Amino acid sequence: MPPVDTTPQGAIRYLTRILAILAQERGGEIHIKRAKMRKLEEESFRLFEDVDDKKDELVLRFDSKHSAIYPVEAECRQQPQSAAVQPRAAAVPPTQRTGSRSPLTDEELSRAEREIARQRTVRQIRREGTQP
Repeated sequence: MPPVDTTPQGAIRYLTRILAILAQERGGEIHIKRAKMRKLEEESFRLFEDVDDKKDELVLRFDSKHSAIYPVEAECRQQPQSAAVQPRAAAVPPTQRTGSRSPLTDEELSRAEREIARQRTVRQIRREGTQP
């Protein structure tokens, strides 16, 4: 259940709500050792969010900056030829289409995120009827 507003301010509001809930569940206070904060500031890491549907809970996982996510999609059933939809070619360079590759670097992730944000902005502007 990531925030709908993906701006930095939206992410801050979302994480603040999570912290407020954690504090409420612990009697209104969370005590954090300052040494742990200093240590965390010296490291690069990733915080992953997942959902446990059975328990209806958010699951937050902490991992190193070298961690990677490899989505595994379920195979679709074959549709009758008359109703089959032809998939569009992915806009991914052929070097990235291989089944196995190194995790993206922080620079590559940053570049991809900027491109996605740019594409969203262009789509939104087009929907509003003005051309970029």
